[in-house]
Amino acid sequence: MAHLVWGWLTAIDLFLIGSAGGAAIASGAAHILGKGEYDALAESGAYLAPILGLASLLTVMLDLGRLTVAPMNVIYVFSHLPVSMVSAGTVFRIFFIAVAALNAILWLFRKETLINYVVRIICGAVNVVLGFLVTIYPGVMLAFARGKPFWGSPFFPWVISVNAMLSGLVLAVFAIPIIGVFMPRLCPSLLEARRTVLIHRIPERAGLYMAILIVIDLAFTVAYLTSVAGTAQYTLLFTNFLLFSMFWGGFIGLGLIIPLIVYLLAKLRLGIPLSVWILLLYLCFILVAVGSVSGRYALLAAGQLI
Repeated sequence: MAHLVWGWLTAIDLFLIGSAGGAAIASGAAHILGKGEYDALAESGAYLAPILGLASLLTVMLDLGRLTVAPMNVIYVFSHLPVSMVSAGTVFRIFFIAVAALNAILWLFRKETLINYVVRIICGAVNVVLGFLVTIYPGVMLAFARGKPFWGSPFFPWVISVNAMLSGLVLAVFAIPIIGVFMPRLCPSLLEARRTVLIHRIPERAGLYMAILIVIDLAFTVAYLTSVAGTAQYTLLFTNFLLFSMFWGGFIGLGLIIPLIVYLLAKLRLGIPLSVWILLLYLCFILVAVGSVSGRYALLAAGQLI
């Protein structure tokens, strides 16, 4: 395959920052709308968002080859607004990571007082807005970056954004037992969630929203592919073996179709114990993340090859 300016590191970067935004949205929504029932998800998403956001900055510097040369050059972007869309995107990231970090601190050192609760609600709401911006911005940036019709469809940013919300949600749920085990003293509520009925209730509820987001993402994907069907890059998704495997096998098959089928079968139960279905749901969460990365790579690569 020809040399790609934006390759695997860029795809991983877009996955990380998108998932960070998705985790922030899941956290804020669970806290604001969950009435205390899903605070374990809210807390997990609050911790995950800044971690994934910082990881995305590292991948940007690695991709640019600046990590070992001048890692502080990320500050350079502030003096070049609004000339570069990449600069604007980096500013979005930094503001998002700052607010996400504040939100995580508020959760980590929370006190059961009205003031603390209200501040967390406000911070979570702001984080939801910024989280949405960082989920949709990469698609908008690509749409204008090189003026290519393959990325220029109005549906393209929504494919990226909805998939980012999806991956952020499933990673936030997946992280609940992990954080509870490895940080039991700092996060006793997550450890408790792992030990109680919440270990079933939260994945079951998250599975419903996972299925809804998958259906929405599939709808946007169909609309997007229909709108770019006449482009040479669209043809590559069928004729190039790697891109075909990454997009149709990884993104559509592993990342969307299989998790949706498993969720629908789980609702039927079929005499299989609930614990087995919960385990299958967790495996689907991993598939969603893998499919998210492979889909971003396929769309990035296809847009650059012709």
